[in-house]
Amino acid sequence: ALGLSALQFGETIHFRWNPAAPALQACRAASLVIRDGDNTKIIELRKEDIARGALIYRNASPDVHFRLEAVLSPGNVLSESLQVRLMPGASPPAEPPAPDPLQ
Repeated sequence: ALGLSALQFGETIHFRWNPAAPALQACRAASLVIRDGDNTKIIELRKEDIARGALIYRNASPDVHFRLEAVLSPGNVLSESLQVRLMPGASPPAEPPAPDPLQ
């Protein structure tokens, strides 16, 4: 219902949602809960943030959980979540050993 998606882009995760989703249009408040390894962050989203529909996040671990929560009324919260397991970054190829000058 909220259109969550995430894409690894280099060292960051591009996280997106649908700002036109009815629940986000009608919500009183919204927050993004990010669990990155052993750390949890809660980001309160303003109307401008919701309208932007995206967030770029620099992760600390390869296993990150995102949950977007839209508060429609007290006790009525709609949430959608996803888990991102990141691919290891591409490392440059190893250089061949230097030739032995004594040979």
